[in-house]
Amino acid sequence: MMALTDPLWALAGLLLGAVHFSTLRHNTGLYLTGGMAAAVALHLARMVIVVAGLVLVGMRGAWPLIFALGGLLLARSWIVRPERR
Repeated sequence: MMALTDPLWALAGLLLGAVHFSTLRHNTGLYLTGGMAAAVALHLARMVIVVAGLVLVGMRGAWPLIFALGGLLLARSWIVRPERR
């Protein structure tokens, strides 16, 4: 049986994904303009935040992790899709 709080994990994943994918444009700009040290630092920070967030959610169980991953993927589709040309 699904707990009533499980959809809130999707919201957490959505927020985590929104932060992760929103900083992608800035990160790409740093790579393109030659700010390699800052770009790598930002890239690592983005990865650490996502991994830490998903590990914390995963400690609550499989269903919260599945909902959070769904929210993260939804954020990706909303943020990255408009950038495709």
